[in-house]
Amino acid sequence: MGIFFRDDDEEYEPWRWTLGDPVDDSNGGTMDPQNWGHGYTEDEEDEPDHYIGRSEYFFRQAKTCSIKGDHKTAIKFYKEVLRLSGPVANCEVMSAIADEYETIGDYASAEEYWMRCSEVERHDSYKYIAGKGDFLYRRERYGEAIGAYEEALKDMDDGKMNLAMLKCYARTVHFIIISYMCLGENNPKEKYHEELKHAINRYIKAKSFDDDETKAYYMSQTAWEIYESGRMSDEALILIDCAIKVHPTANDYERKAIFIKSKLKIEVLFNRIKPHHLDLINEALKILPDDCDNGPYLNVKGDILDQLGDPVKARICRALAYKSYDEVNEVEKQLKKLKSAGTYINITGVHYYQGFTPFKEGTVVDLIREPDNQHDPFAIRVEVNGETVGYVANNRYTLIKEVKSATDIKDSNATQAKVQFILFREWVIAKLI
Repeated sequence: MGIFFRDDDEEYEPWRWTLGDPVDDSNGGTMDPQNWGHGYTEDEEDEPDHYIGRSEYFFRQAKTCSIKGDHKTAIKFYKEVLRLSGPVANCEVMSAIADEYETIGDYASAEEYWMRCSEVERHDSYKYIAGKGDFLYRRERYGEAIGAYEEALKDMDDGKMNLAMLKCYARTVHFIIISYMCLGENNPKEKYHEELKHAINRYIKAKSFDDDETKAYYMSQTAWEIYESGRMSDEALILIDCAIKVHPTANDYERKAIFIKSKLKIEVLFNRIKPHHLDLINEALKILPDDCDNGPYLNVKGDILDQLGDPVKARICRALAYKSYDEVNEVEKQLKKLKSAGTYINITGVHYYQGFTPFKEGTVVDLIREPDNQHDPFAIRVEVNGETVGYVANNRYTLIKEVKSATDIKDSNATQAKVQFILFREWVIAKLI
């Protein structure tokens, strides 16, 4: 709890700071919230005898409550800071209150405080206008979000561009683009890339860098700083693309590859992979300088292929990542066999029975249909010498693209199959006979 101390050597009486203490200049100014240097905090992170004012004290209390998850109390402390600020509009605190209200689900109050702080005229208003846009974006009000973001861009256009503004500009451009994508409208990516180039040129001009090499260097550095700060890699990608167009270097191509890999790892993590992501990782592999290790990129490509339902190519990528070239060559020879005449199946579930022991090249297995199987009416049991050794694969988790499923061969009269090979020590491949 904060305590007030007087500066002079006279006897003094401490005041305990509580919410709602009067704001005035009475008693020698001792209760004036702007009378910094008269408060004492026992914060462990502070140096001994470190003195702070009431506003700072309550601001710290608010942040502590927020970290602990007590958001309603945090709001009370933040509002006390606002009260102590008097007529001065404290945008940092108002935006913090908005965040707290959003966390507890009071979206109307959150929007009210975002509106209040975004309407204040100050040198960094763009941050709070963009913050309002972020709130509207999270509420899936994409059209309104675009309006706020474009207002933020205009506010930045009215001032002298600096590094902080350039980073915010790139981020705002990114969210405008994806807001349009969420609306399902034509993607105005090129339009906003041009606006971003304009902002970059103003920043470069302000720094008096005229040659393309230096311009590109600072764009690349800004992109890298955005990436290292943990922000969305799309913003960094926009900037690095600009740098490459102005003056490409091997370092820039490597950075772009890193940004792509970082973005795709997040998409893999949240199971959000789409077919176009395969094009992205292929681009990263293509532009990666020859002296860079492509292993991590091949592993990411493997993860993408897995989610796209192509496990064999995924395993090939991972084998290449670990430089297992002999294994890859053997697998490619095996895959060529699957292109020859005949119908091929893969046998799954072998680990629940006898493993790979019964499966030698040329082994003939019996196919037993199970129309009464409660899990799959097209199920086909695989037996060797009357003992179950597995099932014909019949779903996307066990089937590989290069063969037929149990459903595909439901009308076949085949009752036997001959083992051809074991692919990647995982899939038993057999040919109907």
